[in-house]
Amino acid sequence: MKRLRIICFGIFFALAFVVNAAYAKVVFKSSSLLSFYLFTPSDYNLKQKYPLIIVFHWSYGKGSDMIERWKEQGEKKKYLIACPNSSRSGSWDTAEDGNILRMIDSLKKHYNIDESRIYLVGFSAGAVFTYYLGLSNPDKFRAIAAFAGSFKCLKSVPLSKDSEKHIPVLILHGSRDNVVDISESEYAQQQLKDYGYQVKFIELKGEKHNYPAYVSWAIINWFEKLEKQKD
Repeated sequence: MKRLRIICFGIFFALAFVVNAAYAKVVFKSSSLLSFYLFTPSDYNLKQKYPLIIVFHWSYGKGSDMIERWKEQGEKKKYLIACPNSSRSGSWDTAEDGNILRMIDSLKKHYNIDESRIYLVGFSAGAVFTYYLGLSNPDKFRAIAAFAGSFKCLKSVPLSKDSEKHIPVLILHGSRDNVVDISESEYAQQQLKDYGYQVKFIELKGEKHNYPAYVSWAIINWFEKLEKQKD
């Protein structure tokens, strides 16, 4: 009987491992400089390359808040999704750019990433950091999407008249945002257009300063549309 219990326990443990392996699509990674959540599609394999989306949370948010808003899109569209935690009291500082770039380099070493399709997304304070990091490093990213972020608060915005240093920018903002006024995104749109950037602006009718589920679909569908235009 004891032997039977051991065998049954072994079978149960093996089955539990198989189930977890099939459904555990999010892992948490941490170092002394940065921690982040990483989503991989359930059928991830080394025979194909995967695009990567990096998503930055709002002030005092966490990477776990964002990964929940991107798992469905990552699974259905076959993207890797990385959602880092800010190391600076829950907000984002331009000084964190080095940590994020090192995270990307590490991911490229350990996962089969399509380096021509790395995207940035940010909400609120994360959108401000998205503007900064993406526009400062146009050679590293395919496009960026900034949702409800302030552009004016960036003291040194690295804009360029050189079209070779431009990347496409998607701007989203709720029409009833009572935290970051929509005029901030309208200002960003005008500034980018004045420098010749490709800009798409989406006004979310009736939305306040929140992140509804459908926004992730609007963003990833725009990324997909960019790839079709390139082809």
